[in-house]
Amino acid sequence: MKGGNKVLKTQRYVGSELFHFVGRRSPLDHDANYRILSNILSQECITHYPHDPDVNVERIEFDWERSLFSEELVVPSVICFTDIPVESLHIHTQKYGKFGLSFDKGLLIRQRARPVTYIPMRSDDVTSSAGSSLLEDIESVMKGFNSEIIDKLKQRTKWKRVHGSVPDNYDDAVHALKSILLREFLAFLKPYNSELADDHPDNFYMEREWRRFVNFHFRLPWIKTVTIAQGHIDQLKTDFPKLNCQILEL
Repeated sequence: MKGGNKVLKTQRYVGSELFHFVGRRSPLDHDANYRILSNILSQECITHYPHDPDVNVERIEFDWERSLFSEELVVPSVICFTDIPVESLHIHTQKYGKFGLSFDKGLLIRQRARPVTYIPMRSDDVTSSAGSSLLEDIESVMKGFNSEIIDKLKQRTKWKRVHGSVPDNYDDAVHALKSILLREFLAFLKPYNSELADDHPDNFYMEREWRRFVNFHFRLPWIKTVTIAQGHIDQLKTDFPKLNCQILEL
């Protein structure tokens, strides 16, 4: 504070926009990644697997024989963004390629996007209640909850509870708890090896990931920034003359 007035400072370690990059499978295949980005811009839709823009159903697939460690026990129909400022994207684009697009963070929050919960693991955490030991305990409790309670619920095609209401019977309460745990907790849980270098492809903490259920249909004017590899800007402007946003060559 100076002269009775507050001095406001802007933090630089998170951005005002969230990015979605398209090159996780082949970060260096610029032509293939441009085609993926072009398809997203043409359809005005970011899709989750199996990448059908006409399918917009919120889904959570789970296999109780699988593990949280591999992120295969719970597989939600989500799309992912990263909360990294433009000037700090270098490590991330090494892993995910240079082709991506961003939207205002406030817009995506209104679209129900939110950060994941990271579980850091170490090689020496097996004797503690943290890291891999914590993850194993969560997994064991959820598998027990499913086998001892959920499987014994009577079968229903409809449930009484509506969003925000208090369940008024045992079955509804257990079903609601299961939905909350799977959808709002396990679907946003992400383990990572905290002993890896920052630029290691499996150091997921550096992604600063946000997730949103189902496909994201948007309009071109909503886009804040498009990032591309050098040499593709003329093609982008030719293919999308109505694109009116910041374009960055990385």
